[in-house]
Amino acid sequence: MKILHLLLLTVMVLINNIGFANMSTTEFMNELCLGGVYINMPYKDIVKQYGQPTRMEKGQAQLTGHIMYYGDSVKIYLDRSPERKVIGVMSTANNGWNTPSGIYVGMMMNDAIKIYGNPWRVEQPNKNSRWVTYVYHNAETRPAGYGVNGMPLELTINRGIDIEWDQSGDGKIKSIHVWKEEYDPVPASGK
Repeated sequence: MKILHLLLLTVMVLINNIGFANMSTTEFMNELCLGGVYINMPYKDIVKQYGQPTRMEKGQAQLTGHIMYYGDSVKIYLDRSPERKVIGVMSTANNGWNTPSGIYVGMMMNDAIKIYGNPWRVEQPNKNSRWVTYVYHNAETRPAGYGVNGMPLELTINRGIDIEWDQSGDGKIKSIHVWKEEYDPVPASGK
C-alpha cells in the first residue's frame, strides 16, 4: 500500500505542469508569506500585527540575526540588518498560519500539490526516514555593481517554500517553511 501511495503521488507530481514552474518571480515572491508574515517584513511590523513574541533568541547561522517564537509552533527568522527583516517563517502545527494560496499544516499533501504543482526538488533525509520535503524554489541573479578592481559583481538570491510531510502516515502536511537566502555579491561569472 505504501509503495502504491508513493507511486501515485510521484505520477501526480510528474503530470502536473502548473504551479510554481510557471510563476514569475513576482508571483513567487507574493507566495512567500505565512500567517501574514512575509519575506523582508520588518520586526516592528510583526510586533504590531502579533504583539511581542513568546520568546526571542540570537541566531546561530551566518544569515540569521534573531529567531522569534510565537508559542511552540511558529518560528520567524530575522536577518542581521538594523530593521531585522524576515528571512524565514516556519509553522509546525495547524494554527491558522497559511500561505496566500491557502496551504497550511494539516492539509493533505495531495491538495497542496494540486495548488503548487511540481516541486523543484523532493528531499528525503535518508532512505529509512518517513519524512519527505517538497521544495519549491526560485533563484535570481542580478548585477550588484563593481568590485574594487572594477570587476562586475552579481548577487544571487534564493527563495523557497519547503513543505514537509510523513509519507507513511496520514498524508497530511507536518510543517511549512518559507525562506530567502541572500549572500554577499561575488564576481560575475563568465565576464
